Amino acid sequence: MIFIPLIGILIDTFNFSTVPLLFAFIIGINLGGNFIPQGAACDMMTLKIARDSGVENLNYKRLFKIGATFALVHLGLSILFLLILVPIFG
Repeated sequence: MIFIPLIGILIDTFNFSTVPLLFAFIIGINLGGNFIPQGAACDMMTLKIARDSGVENLNYKRLFKIGATFALVHLGLSILFLLILVPIFG
C-alpha cells in the first residue's frame, strides 16, 4: 500500500511505462509472500495450526523450502514474461 503512490509518481511524472512497472510491482509482492514464511500471515498461521494439531512433517524449514522453490520458479517465469512485455509496452 505504501508504494502505490510512488508508482503513480513514476508513471505520471517520469513517464514510466505502466504495464511493466505494475507487473514488476506484483512480482515483488508475490515474492515477499512466497519466499519466506514470515512474508505472509497465512503461512505463519499454517505453521501454528500444524504445530498445535500435532502435524509432524510440516515445520518452518519445510515450508521455507517449498515456498522458496515456488518463488524461484515464479521469479524465472516473471523475468521471461517481462523480457517479452517490456519491448512491447516500453
